[in-house]
Amino acid sequence: MLFFLPLLAVVLWAVSGFCIGKKTVQGDITMKVAPNIAQINLGTQHVTAGQRLNIYRQECRFAVCNKELVGGGRVSRVFDKKYSEITLDPGVYFDVGYVIERE
Repeated sequence: MLFFLPLLAVVLWAVSGFCIGKKTVQGDITMKVAPNIAQINLGTQHVTAGQRLNIYRQECRFAVCNKELVGGGRVSRVFDKKYSEITLDPGVYFDVGYVIERE
């Protein structure tokens, strides 16, 4: 039993290194307003008008998630603390639930 305590401490220390670093501001598309305009759930606390954002399609299988970059866009309006509107770049396909992150 005493052998496992130092081993457990080393494992916890190693895993904690992955938790340190830059935190990503992440939201998602809540509503498709037009073919190139979407409402997102990032508001005044996270984005400003004119800011560039990346759009990702996230696919999860067996508790393993992969994000695939599908394009980008620019915040056109900030409504309140929770919601904003984004105008996507031409040709970017998106759907409700796609993940949004700041560039």
